[in-house]
Amino acid sequence: MSGFIGRRWTLCAMFSVLALIATGCTSRSGRSGPVSPAATGSSTSSAAPSKSGAAIAKYGQPAVDAAVKEMLRFSFGSGWSSHLISIHVDQVTRNDFAPVLSYLTAEAASRFNTVLAKVLKHDKIAIRTLEGAIFFGIKGANGSRPIRSGKVVTDRRYTQVAVGLDRAHGADRMSVTFTAKANINLQDQAGKNYVLPTERKVRYLLVPNTGADQKSKPFLIAGWLNKMTAGKIQPAK
Repeated sequence: MSGFIGRRWTLCAMFSVLALIATGCTSRSGRSGPVSPAATGSSTSSAAPSKSGAAIAKYGQPAVDAAVKEMLRFSFGSGWSSHLISIHVDQVTRNDFAPVLSYLTAEAASRFNTVLAKVLKHDKIAIRTLEGAIFFGIKGANGSRPIRSGKVVTDRRYTQVAVGLDRAHGADRMSVTFTAKANINLQDQAGKNYVLPTERKVRYLLVPNTGADQKSKPFLIAGWLNKMTAGKIQPAK
């Protein structure tokens, strides 16, 4: 991400990481709300999700609730991973993305690995594509790096979650859509602290997980749409 932070930029990874559906960046958002404790360990309360009757009719209310919590946990845990943000881009390995892969179907994981293989070879296009979904190797244009003491990621929050049923590809898939936001805290070589505001519009297409880990991950991601925006880096208050 070196060279991009410090000016506003937008990446629309229209399922470019997983390349599973037609292009088109869409989002559906409502009122803003803080992150759910069940989703990320935050001590704040959650925003009430807006749920589709079709999804509830097919999967049931408890399953829809579980899917929403799972995708909030995944979005913040993977998209704003303090470990991935802080690691140097040249030191990133396949193992660093193992938690991400555990949430994907076999087909989606294969497509993700195709992009990741190019990232590990320092392919710039692949790096930008993956950055649309997951922050890693953050370095500010002013030479700043993620802070070493304190919380790297703060002020996590999200817009109202919309849940629906996607029938575009011959099979019903639950769709979970929201905008996630968080601040990344940086420090320059002189010890001055900065804040980078970020947000990511996401839409996940989910299928039930029939594997051994279905209790902890009731659904797997078959499709994944991201539109990421990094704001202007600002001095910390």
